[in-house]
Amino acid sequence: MNTKLKNKLKELIISAQAGDLEARNKAIEIVIPKIKEQCYYNHDCLQESIIRIITYFPSFDVKKGSLEDWVCKISKNKRIELLEEESYITLNYDEFIDSVFSKKNYSFDEKESSKKLLYCINRLPSRQSECFKLRVIYNVSYKEIAELKNISINAVIHHISKAKKRLRKNFIVKERYKTVYKKAKKKYL
Repeated sequence: MNTKLKNKLKELIISAQAGDLEARNKAIEIVIPKIKEQCYYNHDCLQESIIRIITYFPSFDVKKGSLEDWVCKISKNKRIELLEEESYITLNYDEFIDSVFSKKNYSFDEKESSKKLLYCINRLPSRQSECFKLRVIYNVSYKEIAELKNISINAVIHHISKAKKRLRKNFIVKERYKTVYKKAKKKYL
């Protein structure tokens, strides 16, 4: 954004915070392309972001940062919230297990194991858990995750890879221990 437009935007913000609704609307119109970009043109995200921006516009401080950065942060957070609110998993159970373990020679009791697997996912370090959930459960692209989390695509791939390794280790060890324990219990009790 050039300096002339930045100065105009600052003037609009000051006028808007003084109560001029037309100035507020013009300021938001200037940053709408940034909001669309952050929401990946998702209509719900766009609408919710604009509502949040209008609601909190009076509290925006020009001295602390740019309107563009503030709007981008609100839009990113709204996109993450909407992804987390989705009540369905985009992969079916077999695809989900296959994406984690890359093999189908493990036998799982579906309900019990899926609960344990989700428990293991939630116990991962926060970056690994967030990146893994966004990629595998919500089917977000590596590029989108990198932009949402403000990290490189390589970092996203690294976090997901580490998460899969940890899940393989933790989950399979627990499943094997359970199987060995059941066999020992039947044999000796």
